[in-house]
Amino acid sequence: MTDRMPLGQSIRINTVYPETPHVEIDEEGVSIDIATIGPNYFRTLGIPIRSGRPFNETDLTEGEPVVIVNETFAKTYWPGENAIGKRVQLHDSDEPFRTIVGVASNGKYRSLGEQPRSFLYEPYSQETFSFAHLAVRTSIDGRELLQPVRNEIKAIDRHLPILDIITVSEHLELMLFLPRALASILAGLGLLSLILGTTGLYGVIAYDVSRRTREVGIRMSVGAQQSQVLRLIMLDGLKLVGVGTIIGLGLAFLLTRLLESMLFNISPADPITFAGVTVLFIVVAIAATLKPAWKASTINPVEALRTE
Repeated sequence: MTDRMPLGQSIRINTVYPETPHVEIDEEGVSIDIATIGPNYFRTLGIPIRSGRPFNETDLTEGEPVVIVNETFAKTYWPGENAIGKRVQLHDSDEPFRTIVGVASNGKYRSLGEQPRSFLYEPYSQETFSFAHLAVRTSIDGRELLQPVRNEIKAIDRHLPILDIITVSEHLELMLFLPRALASILAGLGLLSLILGTTGLYGVIAYDVSRRTREVGIRMSVGAQQSQVLRLIMLDGLKLVGVGTIIGLGLAFLLTRLLESMLFNISPADPITFAGVTVLFIVVAIAATLKPAWKASTINPVEALRTE
């Protein structure tokens, strides 16, 4: 249970007063994103607890007030220290202190491209709210559980209103719309650039080799074998491509850093992408060099000498 799901449309911000000697906290406190959650929240959403413990059934209203913070919160207000056992106040400085019992892994709360931000969790058993999200983890297709979950809720209380019941993929559709649209545009531009690049590469190399027809005739007239001429022209063309590939990879490696904030679960220097594009250009270079080189190596030396 939680009053807000990560990457949803709602944002809840509370004033927090951390008890810390490392950061000066003024009378207005600091604004922190916060969520009220149930005991199995972290296990259900797959969020690791880095230290301490998650909430459990012993965290009751009459018990000690407790909270859980994320790694950024802990490092910001207690750098180099263990945040477990430290205390914070919520809402205003007149509220009772709450003890930190766990430090959770950082997550994405507002958007996928956001920088790490402080986040705080409080147990729903110690904080009331009028609505909640029920998160259900399953090993099968989530769509198969939509109706069974609805039936279970109605079996508990048939008057309980269910505003919506969706899968996580559907929950993330709005949040992912702009990144997906941008990715589609960039993919289209990238494909267009790849086509123009391979076409231009083929044309330049083919034109360069065709200009060497007279040279080929001279070499063959003085005894050069067809295989020797073919190998010479191929190596010269591939050397040019090799130098261009090295320069291009270096520039691409630097420029892809600008796209790092728009990439998820993939490195800006993704080896598969870099290797795939490199192999593609090498294949194009071989094709662009082989055809005119073979044509030049099979031409009659006398005809080759007459080309100019």
